Amino acid sequence: MITGGKDISCPDSSRTTLRPLPAPAPALAAPSLSATRVRARPWPHLLVRHVVFALGVCAVVLGLGVAFTAPLRASKGRIINIGSIQSLMHVRTPSSAAYTASKHGVLGFTRALAAELGKDGVRVNAIGPGFIETPFNAKMRAENPERVKIFVEHTPLGRPGTPDDIVGPAIFLASDLSAFVTGSIILADGGYRTV
Repeated sequence: MITGGKDISCPDSSRTTLRPLPAPAPALAAPSLSATRVRARPWPHLLVRHVVFALGVCAVVLGLGVAFTAPLRASKGRIINIGSIQSLMHVRTPSSAAYTASKHGVLGFTRALAAELGKDGVRVNAIGPGFIETPFNAKMRAENPERVKIFVEHTPLGRPGTPDDIVGPAIFLASDLSAFVTGSIILADGGYRTV
């Protein structure tokens, strides 16, 4: 979640931490949320993990109350959550029921926060990436080229995304260009949901 000067991240454990970020790049003066990591485990474990993740983020934002939201409200800050195309649809892959449920939760959380914080000028949105090549999924891509092929063939732009493909939507949502956008999700999926 991109928040006013803090990185809320959930590393391999379910613990949530707040830590100051290094100086941001001039083009985007906002921090970021590292995504939870999904491993091949039985789906009930993943569902619990993702629900715990969503509740953990919620508890941090709402539980800290004034201490956390006061600076956001004072600065009319922006929160950018990272959802997925699975915030809006289900993609049948191993353990994907839990992932879909968690990403639906991220979108619901985004919309709820937008409704709660909008009166104070805080905008809350999400980015919904499609299939993005990252170091985290490199092993899956190497071991399952057929799955990658299925995603790429279904994507009108004919390629997987890269982390750089998420930068533009993040800059837009963090900037005043999106001054009247809140409670929304911007899909960066190469057109995957259009087919």
